[in-house]
Amino acid sequence: DSQSQTKDDYLLNLASHMSDAIDNDEFEIFHQPQIDLKTLRVCGSECLLRWHHKKNGLINPEHIIGLAEDVGLINRLTLWVIKTSLTQHKEVCEQVGQNLMVSINISPKDILSQQFIGAVIEIIEQAEVASEKIILEINQAASIINNQDALAAMEQLSEIGITVSVDDFYSGYTTLANYKTLPFHELKIEGQFVEGLSGNARRKSITETTIKMAKSLSLEVVAEGINSQWEQDTLIK
Repeated sequence: DSQSQTKDDYLLNLASHMSDAIDNDEFEIFHQPQIDLKTLRVCGSECLLRWHHKKNGLINPEHIIGLAEDVGLINRLTLWVIKTSLTQHKEVCEQVGQNLMVSINISPKDILSQQFIGAVIEIIEQAEVASEKIILEINQAASIINNQDALAAMEQLSEIGITVSVDDFYSGYTTLANYKTLPFHELKIEGQFVEGLSGNARRKSITETTIKMAKSLSLEVVAEGINSQWEQDTLIK
């Protein structure tokens, strides 16, 4: 219909401008603080990608990665994000006088790129940020559970000190059991899952069980979107 055609045209127009947007630094990075629930102090930040298009204004963040993957620009975009994020992160750490962690999202298509690991290492060296302070969050990690090339790439990232995180967890300990084949060190519970804790006893039970299993596997756990004291108390147990 005309409405879907209009949306398709809109997305096609964005995709056609994406390469130039990367070259012209039209994208922006926002650093969202992460809080250690034990100390209630800022321990790091997650880097959020935003695109303020010259004609269309602020683009829905959910469209950006999908478009980049569809038009084959995801590797270029991700490397731009990593380079920009690390440059800004170093400046922030120098300003606050603390050596914080920094978390950056990447795509499975990045992990599967043969040039990705080498490019990341070069960016880290140029940025002069310790790899031990970098977390790379893999979106849709379930799609690469059985891919040997992806597993090898994740191992390489781990070997140079980078923390590998899985950030698309929704379905509880069954999924976590499947993820045990992946060489990762951090599990992230998404905000939309956290937001439903107070009204869903089953979700609360799954979350508590998941955290216990994650700790037994020596995994760090990050929860997104904590909006109440009750949610915080539930997650800190």
